[in-house]
Amino acid sequence: MTRPMTRREVPRGELWRSPHLPPLILFAVCSLFLFRLSLFAGWTFIGDADRLNSVLNTRFFEVLSLHQRGTIPAWSDQQFMGYSVVGLHWMLTTFSPVPYVLALLPTAGMLPALAAFSAVMLFLTLAATYWMLGAYSASPLARTVGAILFGLGSYTVHKLLQLDLSFAALTMMPVLMLLVRATRRATAARMFLALALSWAFVALYTVLQEIAYIAMLYSSYALYRSVRLRDGWPVMIGALAFICGVAIASSRILTVAVDIPDVARSSMDIPTAPFEVLRYFGDGLLGRNQDENDLVRGGAVNTHEGVQLLMSSAGAWAAILAGLLARSGAARGWGIGLFLVLSVAFVSWWRPFYDSVGRFESVSREFRVVVMNAVLMGVPLWLVCWGLARRTPSSPATSDDDLRTQETPELPAAVEDAPYFLLFAALGLAAIVIPEGHALLYYGFFRLDFLHSRLSVAISLPLVALATILVSRFLPARLDGAAVRWLGGGLAVAVGLWLLREAGAQAAVARFGVVLEELRPRRLITIETVRVMTSLLVVLAACAVLVLRGRVPHRTLAGGLLAGWIALEAISAADFRMNGPQTWGQSGPFAAQNYLNVPPGGFQVPTAEQRAVVRDRLEADTYRSVMLRSGKEYAALVEPHLAAFWNLRLVEGYSTGIPRRLQALPWQENTTSPHNLNLDDAHQPPWQLLAALNVKYMVTVDRSLWFNAAPGAGDTPMAVDNLTIRENPFPVAPRAFFTARITPAGNTPRLIGDDGTRPPPFDPPIADPRMHSVVEGLDAERVLSTAGTLDATFDGDRVTVRLSPLPEERFLVLNERYYAGWQAWTDGRPAEILPTNLAMRGVLVPAGTTLVEFQFVPFLATPAGILLLAGSIAATGVAWYGVRWAVRRTDSPARTPPAG
Repeated sequence: MTRPMTRREVPRGELWRSPHLPPLILFAVCSLFLFRLSLFAGWTFIGDADRLNSVLNTRFFEVLSLHQRGTIPAWSDQQFMGYSVVGLHWMLTTFSPVPYVLALLPTAGMLPALAAFSAVMLFLTLAATYWMLGAYSASPLARTVGAILFGLGSYTVHKLLQLDLSFAALTMMPVLMLLVRATRRATAARMFLALALSWAFVALYTVLQEIAYIAMLYSSYALYRSVRLRDGWPVMIGALAFICGVAIASSRILTVAVDIPDVARSSMDIPTAPFEVLRYFGDGLLGRNQDENDLVRGGAVNTHEGVQLLMSSAGAWAAILAGLLARSGAARGWGIGLFLVLSVAFVSWWRPFYDSVGRFESVSREFRVVVMNAVLMGVPLWLVCWGLARRTPSSPATSDDDLRTQETPELPAAVEDAPYFLLFAALGLAAIVIPEGHALLYYGFFRLDFLHSRLSVAISLPLVALATILVSRFLPARLDGAAVRWLGGGLAVAVGLWLLREAGAQAAVARFGVVLEELRPRRLITIETVRVMTSLLVVLAACAVLVLRGRVPHRTLAGGLLAGWIALEAISAADFRMNGPQTWGQSGPFAAQNYLNVPPGGFQVPTAEQRAVVRDRLEADTYRSVMLRSGKEYAALVEPHLAAFWNLRLVEGYSTGIPRRLQALPWQENTTSPHNLNLDDAHQPPWQLLAALNVKYMVTVDRSLWFNAAPGAGDTPMAVDNLTIRENPFPVAPRAFFTARITPAGNTPRLIGDDGTRPPPFDPPIADPRMHSVVEGLDAERVLSTAGTLDATFDGDRVTVRLSPLPEERFLVLNERYYAGWQAWTDGRPAEILPTNLAMRGVLVPAGTTLVEFQFVPFLATPAGILLLAGSIAATGVAWYGVRWAVRRTDSPARTPPAG
């Protein structure tokens, strides 16, 4: 008997014939293609405004810190009078490997390296999704199409253009789902360890809000698996692994939690308009960018938020038909449920009809539409789908021999999980577009004003799995020569029809204009209407072959057509979004909220010498500045970018939320929002308030400061002498000073000179804090000496103040933001930091003191945080050992069924 070859003994040539190699090559080519401008043509990939203002600015800070001091501090003084960089919910700083690698590169290579990193993350996401979809399709082509649908989905591309390492949450989502699916008693120990480590990585390095939505998908799937299999192992292992993984990351989570009470966020509910459900059928149906949306809805939709699912209309239709044509009654029922949720869009056209049937004040119009459509459409659709499903060949595979046939039966996993995917997609969309469902989600997040339409991140993957299941029903699992020819013919037909469709869409625009006026009052972009309707026709034509029991070659041809069409749609839509003319032909950066690519030389990270010149001119070590921007020229905020770009110190900023204490100062109306503080040309500067906050200079933002373009790149190169700089006409309070008089703050702390009137007067007469300061926690007013000298050294998360000794007490004020993580010592003895002038730090200095030290210690770096991390790792190890013991305990010899 011939001994079978092991994997190591397989001839090398055979490995190159692996059916999985072409998809991986395609994924690499796709990633390189989408990032071709930055990787091969010298362009600078910026992406979304939030990537520049929330991610790149943090990377600039980290790399600059490594160059200057060799370490990354936990505190930055670049905006908001200082903020915790380890308290950011969208990325983990300091402890990430990314900045340390970037610091090894020349300054000019930083942005190209991050673009290459994003391309790698996209490739890994495509590969991980392909791996996961192997449970639902034996066809590499169907899995490839599914991977492209997810990797180039609307939400995925948006996050790719917004994040770097934090994008790993989307990469890990299919991995987590596959690990849950592989969990059973025999694999419990190793699946627990893999899941726990995966969740620890996700919770440590990615966006915390998105983790919550991914956890909804993960936990409900684990529960579904246990119920479906009547086996408690999936849900038990899934829950235990999630708890252990989050526990390992709990030091970071608690560090971020400390920041939440410090920032001002509203509790306003932010719903999604029901007409946005149209974006399910085509992400650009309401406009591929904000300019088009202005024509369609008058700018009523933020195209970077809301319903963001698949960028292929054919893929979206395929997900619905996967349920409607399922032989499983449960899958068919939830497929109809998904259709009914999507029917909320009908209210935009036939509102009088739905309102005429009856009004119920206790329920929303959208909920009433779904209920009415369940009767008017759901029942007839059930009967039609029941009849069609009986005609389609979709019996599950029961043996390896079945997989070798050309009947392409559904894999058991596809039959088992399709109802769950449809259920989750239907309920997830309902939570976005139906007010009752949205309210449940809103209160589940303790009434924080998150944009819960970001639940799209969790809905996308089930839709992709459904589309993959449908495509796989057309394609043979094993391809012989004839099947390859029929499949190639289908792909060729897809390319030809797709090119014809694009030409027809453009012709429609030329004939009818950008908007079809006949579709008022709910207008649609003509080109997107054509795309959606032709995609529907392609899917229906392919499904007709399936329903009519077409011959195997014909099904293969139809499958190739459907697969090619979906892939072309997804790739072309992603390419338009990432590289279209709206990303580089802009009047100003991020005009109309578009993504941004900059031609070669048009955007350069400043060199150390360039930064030094700007900092010296603005005396950045001694004083703060503010940036005066034109709202017409700069659609996105400029402060976070410019502060990190030039290493400046600003009182302005943008983040998760504006610090409460900073917001309570007497700013003019519309200067602050729940997320930012900025001065623009619509407001006159409150010079006396700015003087109290150490602001000496106001800089008018121009393109040279924003882009720092190379000579000959189009914009005027940066030159300090060309900047428009205004100096504060009032005496500016220094970064550190003694105050002559301190007063208890009272119930509502206010600066001296602020009478509490809101909105405040044009330039409130704020007193010089060196003369008079307000201190919280003070019992009585005191007059103190300001004699003696002080020499303050500011070094990130450490401040050292050397004093000339004096035989009496003084009150030292740091004109830096008060934050709970700071600690202080006077001559080595612990001292209490008192909130001073709302936003500053104050310390009572005992007589004879010569040294006052401040240090910022986030919870992550405290002994308690380190102990929590070590304890969580140890507990995970104990849990893993316990799982192994439980598995062995439940092992028993196979029981022989009784005879008869």
